[in-house]
Amino acid sequence: MDKLQQRRFSRFLIYICLSLMMVVTAMALGGCADSYDKQVQMVRNGTMDLNPKVPVGPAFDQFFTNGKWESFEAEDKSQVVEFNGKCTWEDEPAKAKIQFILHNNKSFELGHVGINGVSLNRFASLAVVGKVLDSYQPKK
Repeated sequence: MDKLQQRRFSRFLIYICLSLMMVVTAMALGGCADSYDKQVQMVRNGTMDLNPKVPVGPAFDQFFTNGKWESFEAEDKSQVVEFNGKCTWEDEPAKAKIQFILHNNKSFELGHVGINGVSLNRFASLAVVGKVLDSYQPKK
């Protein structure tokens, strides 16, 4: 290769590297934003009768670690928002799965609650979510 070709090749490599860095940075920054779909936003921004002054999303974010939110359509065609996170259950590390059933994208109710793969009954489910909401401390 002559010097001109080397120079062009070097510039090409620099261009490719800079382009890749920009794409990776954009993806990383995009992943940090609250890019939840409308169904998840409705639940996260909503409140429950258990504690109507506490927004669900911030309470769950504060109580659980590694929280993940997603929405999907169940087999019965109902819309579900599911939260998965880690917490302490009976003084042991645990994984929680909490599902909310949406009604015409206007309201929601508590659906399934499971701890470490074990489904809780309705009473225990309400107690768990009630504790999450009651434990919430707004940032000052």
